[in-house]
Amino acid sequence: MHMGTPEQGDAFFDDFWPAARAVADAERRLYEAFGRRRGSLREVLGPGVLLRGLGAAARGHLIGRVIGDPAQLGGTIVVEAPRVLWRHDPATSADHPDWAAIPRLIEPHLRTPDPGEQDPERHGAGP
Repeated sequence: MHMGTPEQGDAFFDDFWPAARAVADAERRLYEAFGRRRGSLREVLGPGVLLRGLGAAARGHLIGRVIGDPAQLGGTIVVEAPRVLWRHDPATSADHPDWAAIPRLIEPHLRTPDPGEQDPERHGAGP
């Protein structure tokens, strides 16, 4: 979930995890439902966060335009309805998962589709 538009979420995940799908949640309803809290000043702009930000900037990862509530701590929750397969609950706004490792981490927990079940990504309705 993210607080941007669906297009902004797609653009982010295209860079980090192209197979992922995310829900746009500008009103932060899912954040609240999953217990995601707003960070304190130290969790959002503390010394550790600023140091991580400087390191990221040195590697070419600059901060873009702020979208949504800048104090909202993120988190990553991988859901295969109705189950939560994996989650990362950050301690600060600079605490991010290893995006490349997530598919490997969730693989053993994925449900195997029934042979007659269609994948909506591959078999959309219509002509």
